[in-house]
Order: sequence, then structure tokens, then C-alpha cells
Amino acid sequence: MSSKIENKYNNDEIDLLEVSIIIWKNKWKVLLISIFALVIMFIYQSNQKPNKLVFEATTDIKPISTYDEIEFGAYNSLIENFNKPNISYSNILKYGSTEDLYNWSRLVMNKNKFVIIDRSYLMNLFIEKLNENLFFVNTIKNFGLIKKDDYETIQQYDTAVQNLASSIKLELNSESNQILPHWSIKYNTSDKKTWEDFLIFIQKTANDEVQRYLIQNFKQIIQSENRFKKYKIEDINIEISNSNEKERVKSLEREKKMIVEDKRFERLKDLFATTPITNSDKFYAANMTISSTKFEKITRTTNSKTSMMFMAGFFGLIIGILYVLIANSFKTRMKNKAKTKLK
Repeated sequence: MSSKIENKYNNDEIDLLEVSIIIWKNKWKVLLISIFALVIMFIYQSNQKPNKLVFEATTDIKPISTYDEIEFGAYNSLIENFNKPNISYSNILKYGSTEDLYNWSRLVMNKNKFVIIDRSYLMNLFIEKLNENLFFVNTIKNFGLIKKDDYETIQQYDTAVQNLASSIKLELNSESNQILPHWSIKYNTSDKKTWEDFLIFIQKTANDEVQRYLIQNFKQIIQSENRFKKYKIEDINIEISNSNEKERVKSLEREKKMIVEDKRFERLKDLFATTPITNSDKFYAANMTISSTKFEKITRTTNSKTSMMFMAGFFGLIIGILYVLIANSFKTRMKNKAKTKLK
């Protein structure tokens, strides 16, 4: 029993020695296969794009300054005056009863339509614009952040734009020392310059659209109020023609005169024209601190070239050894079969 075990161990030692001899005799084949694997890996890496770093870009969005807000002061003061009807004792004696004056003030001015244009209001409009579903989709397409020529179909291009738009995040910066809330826009990018240029485009586009909204909204309200005044005068004229009471007719005439001679809307239009809203080069609803954008490195897009070359050489060496051992085993077996046939 012990002699069999010894023979087994001896056979194992002989096999290991033979394996070493076979590998040594075919060392050039093993080396060539390993070199071939290294060449293939080198060619592959040469055709790859250079390594890129990915950054998380964070840009703060801040409201207009207190000094810029002052330029809306005269307009806002008149709006506040609209919201507080001035009914003095002299007006009561001159124009009629308190009820008449109150009804006139209530009918001529709908105070809910005109709002104070301050830092908070403008900031809310700017953020609301950025939160619109189609805003980033349209800006990505108009800026050319994604090239349409890189995609085979329009559907693939639109999907890529939608995915990119959804990856742009707006976050509320809730610091306790801030009077007004500040927001941040975040995005992962490997091209700092292109992203900063895109932010400039976003800022201008959003401010332009807020400006157009404010101008159009103001014009529509003025037109609506002027129509209301016209309709009110028409109603008064009809009531005057149908009334037989002298006192009631006098009261209606006074009310009509007050409405016709009211110049507050013309004054409001003049003050609105003095605000930065009517100056495209001067107006902005909010400001992105693009020059102070923070870029935080988060990951590499490709592995180390050195480690990949090492792995290629190692696997090439293993494949070369297996190749010479299998080839030698096949050669030995064929020789043994030939000897058996001769016997």
C-alpha cells in the first residue's frame, strides 16, 4: 500500500517537472502570445477617447439686488395707492355720498390684477419658468447641447434631449441667514466650458421670457380695465337716459365724469415705461452666479490604462501556457497511438 502512494507522489513530481520543461522549451511561443495580447490591448486603447473627468456643477441662482429693486419704487407706490382708495371729506362734499365714491373706486380698479414687482415676485417668476417641462427641452435644442446629427432618428434625438433635460436639477438652498430663498441648478458634466456657456444661454432665455410675460400681462390688464371703463360709461349713459330723478341723474353724471377724467392708468403706463422691464439690456428677474460655479469631481469615465495593460499581459501569459501544454499533450497522444499501431 505504501509503495503505491510513493509511486503516486513520484508521478506527480515527474508531471510537474515535465510541465516546467515543456513551458521552458516553448517559452518563445508563450512570450509571443503574451506580446500579441498586449498589442491588441494597446490598439484598443489607442482608438478610445481620452480619459475624462465627470464633475457635479453647482450654480447659485440669486434674486435682484436691493438697489435694482428701487427702480420699481415709483411704479409700486402707485400700485399701493390703487389698493387704498382715497375718500376724503372734501371729495364727499364735492362728488356725492361715501357710497358713491366707494363704488366708483371698487369698480374702476380691480386691485387683484396689479401686483407689486419686487425681488421675491421676480425670483418666483424666474424659478417657475425653469420648472416648466418644455423649458430645458427647448433650450437644449436651441443651444445645440446635443447634436441631432449624432442620432439616426428624430425619436432617438428627442429621447436623448428629454433624458438630459430631466438630469438638470433645481434645488432650494435653505440657509437660515437668507432673507429670500436662494436656488441652485445642478448637473453632471465633463465639459466645464460648454456647461457655463449653456448656463449663460439659459439665464438670458429665462429672463427674456419673464420680461415678455410682464409686458404682455401689463398690456392685457390695461386693455381689460379700459374696456371695463368703457362698458361702465355705457351703462351709466343708459341709466341716465332711463332715469327721471334729477338727483339720481346728477349723481350718475358725477360718477361718469370721475371715470372719464381718471388718469391713473395713463400714469401707471408712464411709470411702467420707466422700469427696467421695458429695457431688454437692463432687465433681469434673477441672476445665476455662473463665474462662481462649483465643480466637484465625482468619477472617472474609463479605467487606468496601466492596469488594463497589465491584465492583458497576464491573461496572454496564461493563454500561452495553456496553449503549449495542450499542444504538447495532443502531440504526445498522437505519438503513443502511432506506436500502438506499429506493435
